[in-house]
Amino acid sequence: MMKRFAALEIFIATLAVSCACRAEVPEQISAPLAVFDSYCLTASPDFGAIDRRATAAEYQMFQERNTPFGPGQSLRQKNWLIPLPSGAISLSAEEGFNAALHVVVCGISIRNVDGAEVEAALSADPRLGVPVKRTPDTSGKGSSIAWLARLGAAVPAEDSQVLMVRDAPGLPSVIVNFIFRTRSDR
Repeated sequence: MMKRFAALEIFIATLAVSCACRAEVPEQISAPLAVFDSYCLTASPDFGAIDRRATAAEYQMFQERNTPFGPGQSLRQKNWLIPLPSGAISLSAEEGFNAALHVVVCGISIRNVDGAEVEAALSADPRLGVPVKRTPDTSGKGSSIAWLARLGAAVPAEDSQVLMVRDAPGLPSVIVNFIFRTRSDR
């Protein structure tokens, strides 16, 4: 009888370890998602604040655009390279105005990772949960996945969502963006 319990305990311990190993997110995914969480989900969706923080961290800016489209319409964008032990990622911030609509986008791009693992890690975040939309690209190989995001204790809303692009042909990256739309009387 003791041998059966010992064998059962070993089996349960082995099963628990194998389940725990599968639940772990690889560093090449967890480290970039920690940056995404810190800059995009936890911080206020504010282009200027993201810019100041990335500049203070001395991240290398590799792209900056300011595009006026007409009265009340503009788009500005900045991208930085963030070195991580698991590999460099790109952090981007965009801000657009179109009359009364104000949009802030904060995102990351991670090269050479498994899109399914990134999607699973994002879906495990209780602020996101189950994706609300999946749209295949024209090739049928890649897809865009959308989650409604919660800011603080707020309920998820169409005006705050996370959008991920994965497995797109010719794109060796997974791109994850937090999109926040507000009305503005700018």
